[in-house]
Amino acid sequence: MDFVTKPAGEVSIDLSKIAEDLITKVTAAAGARPRVAAKAAPVRISGSISTTMRTPLPSTTPRLCVIAVSTGGPAALTELVPSLPGELKIAVVIVQHMPAGFTAALAERLDAESRVSVREAVNGDRPFPGTVLIAPGDRHLEFDERGHVVLTDGPMVNGCRPAADVTMLSAARVYERRALAVVMTGMGKDGAAGALAIKRGGGKTLAQDQATSVIYGMPKAAIDAGAIDEVCALGDIAAWLRYA
Repeated sequence: MDFVTKPAGEVSIDLSKIAEDLITKVTAAAGARPRVAAKAAPVRISGSISTTMRTPLPSTTPRLCVIAVSTGGPAALTELVPSLPGELKIAVVIVQHMPAGFTAALAERLDAESRVSVREAVNGDRPFPGTVLIAPGDRHLEFDERGHVVLTDGPMVNGCRPAADVTMLSAARVYERRALAVVMTGMGKDGAAGALAIKRGGGKTLAQDQATSVIYGMPKAAIDAGAIDEVCALGDIAAWLRYA
């Protein structure tokens, strides 16, 4: 459901320094409602942000969805990503709050279980339809004027690096109305400001509902900020992404 990074030292003499974080996450885990993720059903076919002027992206540039997720995210993504169809017409970038070293393993596991391609993002990556990029732990993910990935070591935002607000604000500036935002389970408010920027730019936004969220903090913050167009259960997000 979540993780705690082991403190340095052979016998973890610094354990007391993470006491507050550990207690918060254990308390959250105690109230969680874990579920076994069902296998994806067969796809059914039916009917540091710059403010300078830039050249608009070509009309052929794909739409891009940025997903913000934190506590409860690994399990939620294990249900969501394998449910995406291989012919997904949008590109996806996931910002999961994790430290360095965790996101590569998460991407590898999701890729093995999914019809879309999943990998950890690197500098210069170009988001493609049917591809899911995961922001590397401890790096912010932004986009240059061509829509390509730029990884940075800027200060933490909302206490996080990577932070979804950083990625979403960049997507809103570069991709404009081609940008979409999804805010999923997690503590805090990361994603609220970014989703609002995407909505104001003409993009669509979605939040995971309370019933299927392990922690309803991030979705609720985005809803309260007026940043969200629609709310749905975890099991319905893949369909929303397909038809959004």
